[in-house]
Amino acid sequence: MRLLLNHFKSTASQPTVVETFLPMNDGMPAAPGRVHSRFAAAEYGLEAEAMPSEPCDMIIEPSPEELLNELIPKVQRLKIYTVLLDSNAAEHAARTVAMQTATDNGNDLLESLTLEYNKGRQQKITSEILDIVGGSLQ
Repeated sequence: MRLLLNHFKSTASQPTVVETFLPMNDGMPAAPGRVHSRFAAAEYGLEAEAMPSEPCDMIIEPSPEELLNELIPKVQRLKIYTVLLDSNAAEHAARTVAMQTATDNGNDLLESLTLEYNKGRQQKITSEILDIVGGSLQ
């Protein structure tokens, strides 16, 4: 099962990613001691090729079935919560960037309009001065 989400990478970048929700092979959970994806291997600081190819012999108490029945719902809730937080952070970052861009565009527009207004006002004042000076010469 996979999840499609917007991942918060940085304020300027929120790529859409696909993450594995539950690592399953043909409906069976991953064997103990094995990580089936390079992403998960990198997350634990392992290299996919360096991981053991055979499952490790270990004693699990309570039984593996009881442990899976207890842990899988918790892992599912935690993964969904993490994905929601990540998507929320990406959305807020995208909104922040959009608002900053809109503010910058508004400021640029205000500066150009102020410049146009001041040029027009200066031209009008210069015209009035020239009319006054021209009228006093006659």
